[in-house]
Amino acid sequence: MAALMARHSTRQMVYERGMGITIVELQLAAALYEELRPVIREWGRAYAQIVRKTLLALGSADPYADAALLMNTISGLVLGQLALPNGDFENGNVRPTLLRLLHLIRGEPARDVSHQA
Repeated sequence: MAALMARHSTRQMVYERGMGITIVELQLAAALYEELRPVIREWGRAYAQIVRKTLLALGSADPYADAALLMNTISGLVLGQLALPNGDFENGNVRPTLLRLLHLIRGEPARDVSHQA
């Protein structure tokens, strides 16, 4: 799951910088303009539902909180990469972070996964 989420995030929001920037701008606009919030809410709800189902299957004790944790982590990492591009984002940043979080969500010891492919 970590590899799939890392690949998706990288391709949709980092390689396609325009898409990533548009998503961030839409979120910021929704912070300013209440009428945009339903659009953001519905988009996020659909994505979160997929993530929650997967996390439940992985053994998450709280798939709602864990989905929010994963999605917000990805958003933060993408925003940082868009602002200050740095190296191999997918394999050197987002994937190891997601692997670590997924280990914790499954109740496994948090391992150093920074060097796993």
